[in-house]
Amino acid sequence: MKICVTAAKTILKHLGKPRRSKYEKENYLRIDFSKAGKVTIYAEYPKNMGLKGKKLGEWPELSLPIAREKAQELAKEGLTADSVHQLLYAY
Repeated sequence: MKICVTAAKTILKHLGKPRRSKYEKENYLRIDFSKAGKVTIYAEYPKNMGLKGKKLGEWPELSLPIAREKAQELAKEGLTADSVHQLLYAY
């Protein structure tokens, strides 16, 4: 991961962009690299799953294997992005 952070900082400095995201679609992860070297990990789900994405944590406090487990658990539990009106209608 340290090599990726170094590479991302160099690339972002060259491009002049504040951040860059990389995806692990099979694990429902989005890894966000900032120009400052900060790495934030999010759970990111396909729209057809009807699940809302969520910030899982930051590297190195949160390792990728643990982030993968968390994202899989959230996918199983079904953290939904329903509106209040949809929930009231359901009940």
